[in-house]
Amino acid sequence: MYRSFVIDTLKIEAERDDHILAYFYCDYKEPKRRAPAPILNAILKQFCIKLPPDQNKIPKGILGEYSKREDQGHVSGALNTNECKTLLVDLSNYYLKTTIIIDALDECLYNTRNGLFNALKYIISHSQSKVKISITSR
Repeated sequence: MYRSFVIDTLKIEAERDDHILAYFYCDYKEPKRRAPAPILNAILKQFCIKLPPDQNKIPKGILGEYSKREDQGHVSGALNTNECKTLLVDLSNYYLKTTIIIDALDECLYNTRNGLFNALKYIISHSQSKVKISITSR
């Protein structure tokens, strides 16, 4: 209940400002909801959905990744953690503020959490946007 209130409040703020909000709920019952790459892929998808209104084209980073994969002969498939973090930095730069919320981190795979933390640290340190990250756990 509390997490929903926080996200709903931040959504309203993000709509008024030059702000991007993305969130993810980890779930130990679903393998794709507890590993770094799927978590970052879901966040990246939210970034892509909410491109600024003046963006009538696909961002350079996304096109670049597509072209690279096309050259390698495999355009389909999920992105890995490194690809996601680079694209998240690229897309966050379209906004003044970036907020990422990850809920129930305790349900994320313990042995892969460092990969997620390293990706988030990379996003914070390389983005030109003011990045805020909130992680909840029991």
